[in-house]
Amino acid sequence: MQQEHGLGRHTVRKAVGMLRAEGLVSFVKGLGMVVREDPEFQVLAPPPGAEVRVRMPSAAERDEFGLEEGVPVFVIVADDGVQVFPGDRWVLRLP
Repeated sequence: MQQEHGLGRHTVRKAVGMLRAEGLVSFVKGLGMVVREDPEFQVLAPPPGAEVRVRMPSAAERDEFGLEEGVPVFVIVADDGVQVFPGDRWVLRLP
């Protein structure tokens, strides 16, 4: 990108970092930077009265769900406990 578009190294690194932080690209060993494909979404319908929170995942959650940097998680807090869902695979449906 530096040579093709006449950009400085710092500018390219910053842009790629922003794209990674937004979860739009990922680094694949042997291929380099690739644009992520949107997965098929599953519907998340929390029970009535549940709290829905969105936050960045912990390192353990990122490993568990295979999440790239910049992808948030939904946290559902209900009477029956707390559940965590990857934000790039679930769509929230409210009543």
